[in-house]
Amino acid sequence: MLDKIYKIFLKKFVSSKFANTKQDVSIEIMINRLYKQQSRMPDYLGFGIQCVAFIFLCNNYFVQFFSLKDNFDKSITKAKNSRLSIFRNLIRFHESIYAVADVEENVNFNTNENRVIISKSELDFIIIGSGPGGAVSASELSKAGFKTCIVEQGMGHNSHTINPFTYNEMINKYKHAGISTTLGNANITYVEGSTIGGGSEINSGLYHRTPEEILNLWEKEYELADSNINNLEKYFSNIEDYLCISYFPDGKIPKASLKLEEGAKKLGWDVQEVPRWFKYDSSNSGSGLKMSMTKTYLKEYLNNNGIIYESSKVNRIKKQKGKWNVFINVNNENESLSAKNVILSAGTIGTPQILKRSGLTHNAGKTFQTHPTIKVVALFNEKINKKSMGVPVHQVKEFSPDISFGCSISTKPYLRVALLDHPDYLNIIEEKWENMAIYYCMIVPEGNGSIKNLPFFKDPIIRYHLTDNDKNKITIGLKKLCELLLQAGATNLFPSIRNTPLIKNMRDVNMIPKKIELNNTSLMTVHLFSSCPIGERKKLCIADSFGKVHGHEGLFISDGSMLPSAPGVNPQGTIMAFAHRNIKKIISES
Repeated sequence: MLDKIYKIFLKKFVSSKFANTKQDVSIEIMINRLYKQQSRMPDYLGFGIQCVAFIFLCNNYFVQFFSLKDNFDKSITKAKNSRLSIFRNLIRFHESIYAVADVEENVNFNTNENRVIISKSELDFIIIGSGPGGAVSASELSKAGFKTCIVEQGMGHNSHTINPFTYNEMINKYKHAGISTTLGNANITYVEGSTIGGGSEINSGLYHRTPEEILNLWEKEYELADSNINNLEKYFSNIEDYLCISYFPDGKIPKASLKLEEGAKKLGWDVQEVPRWFKYDSSNSGSGLKMSMTKTYLKEYLNNNGIIYESSKVNRIKKQKGKWNVFINVNNENESLSAKNVILSAGTIGTPQILKRSGLTHNAGKTFQTHPTIKVVALFNEKINKKSMGVPVHQVKEFSPDISFGCSISTKPYLRVALLDHPDYLNIIEEKWENMAIYYCMIVPEGNGSIKNLPFFKDPIIRYHLTDNDKNKITIGLKKLCELLLQAGATNLFPSIRNTPLIKNMRDVNMIPKKIELNNTSLMTVHLFSSCPIGERKKLCIADSFGKVHGHEGLFISDGSMLPSAPGVNPQGTIMAFAHRNIKKIISES
């Protein structure tokens, strides 16, 4: 019943959008896209969205009854400025997914209709998840001769046909089709990879070694053994050689990226081009092959007769008679595997969820961290963007590790989403998108989140709390980023804060409040970690310094959840270095 009512809401919402703007697809196609994408979001959030849509429709019909005419357009306009945040968020949510779904590309919501055959052969290791931590572990285990399989919730058989940073990629390679958010005092939109290769297949490819001050912090606060920069040197070097860590060929860096460099140099701030795991055809070519897990470690693993079960979700694990049984749902049918050892690489949300569902530890997911990020759309008097730009590579580290600046994917759909907080200016995108780019300010927070399983729902509830100091960091960072972009020649700046005036000069920057209001601010993140920190302080850590879960033989963690706290940089290099270090020790002791 609720589902049918929600479809009525979608039809009215999409019809309203079509009445006001020209579209390249039919109403029916757009309704179907929005419905399918919403249905893939976390189930408790999806249920909440449908309930609020029902209330919104009832309110609309009540007003319509007395006015004797359809006022849905007016109801939407009123909701955008309503004091009721649930109505504001309802419309904001649907406008954001509409903005990314409004594309001309052929869209396919892939489903795996082929029966996955789970082998019952003897296994030494089962790895849950195929992202960077799981891929490194699998490759090393296969080379050492261990019988290993990977169980991956996402799909990958059609991944080579999907272009990066497209709507197709979002709905087929992102967990929950790219629709996830935290609750609490900070609603932070976040994304996770859900495909063979995990986040490495969808992220920017920017590579950092872990900052030395962060490693020192982890050693002191979490008693993380053998983790200083000298101990990790050989692992970083191995990764960098294998992933072809490299810089853009001369003269090929995107102009949007160079704007960060220009503004930072005028201010005397530290700015750097960040290398990527890309292999370039030649020094004259700006295009290259992203050396993701499917192109490197997983390719090597499969060449060594490794097994990957895709579209297979692990519900729980249990140890019986000296072996770990892994219970899997495949196309709504239950299967199981068993092995002496299990490595959890299901991600910052998935790994603690499995541990908690299995009753193995109550502390998993008790806290976790992100890099909360606020965005600014910048408009210049010159072209700095193009369809093939991808993700720019410069970052400003003048205020790191607390605050960092960078530039993100800036295609037209992403620009539309970023400008939803300034609806009066959405019409400039079609004409001026080549002069526009999205920049971000990322912080290392004091606050943290929690991951809790709910009765009656499959997906865990994700909460996050930012402290007053975190709010100050975001505000300071936002002002500094605006100052930098103005120095780089930006004529108009649009921060992701609802109803904030247009910024054209430093006088406007100084008008930004000293402390932002979180309920008016659109925050996001692509970095999640620390839900199952490793180290020897058992009160803080779920596993020991090498990923072995405290109190459970043969059970290990190898993904972003193991990082003790936010590293302040793109985390894949850190995850892979620790995964490499840890699996070497696991192999030597097996």
